[in-house]
Amino acid sequence: MRTGEVFALTWENVDFENRTIRINKTVYCKIKDNEGRCFLGTTKTVGSSRIIYIYDTLYEILSKFKKCQDINRRFYKSKYKYYYLKQTKNKYGKLIEYKIIEGNNKKKNVKMVFVKKYETYIGADIIKYP
Repeated sequence: MRTGEVFALTWENVDFENRTIRINKTVYCKIKDNEGRCFLGTTKTVGSSRIIYIYDTLYEILSKFKKCQDINRRFYKSKYKYYYLKQTKNKYGKLIEYKIIEGNNKKKNVKMVFVKKYETYIGADIIKYP
């Protein structure tokens, strides 16, 4: 997987029952404004959208990581951050990408896989500083 594909993963892309991950988007950052700077767009090429299989080690890690996020969501309550996707269209009205916006929109919330404490999402920047 490309770095942008990894950090674009949401929990709805992970199928624990069939042990697969559906790759259908990538994340990239633009100039920051008051709504943030991360966007989800299509994968690099049409052939980049794919399903990959999860083997035992990754399955165990993702399962534990999801449980940990669920526990943190309940424990931190109001400190926990939520995100939703806002459609961005071109001048012709065609959907071109989704902006990842912090805020609790219960109908549109998206649960990103790779987040920091309190579910803070910073896109692929998360790997720049460790």
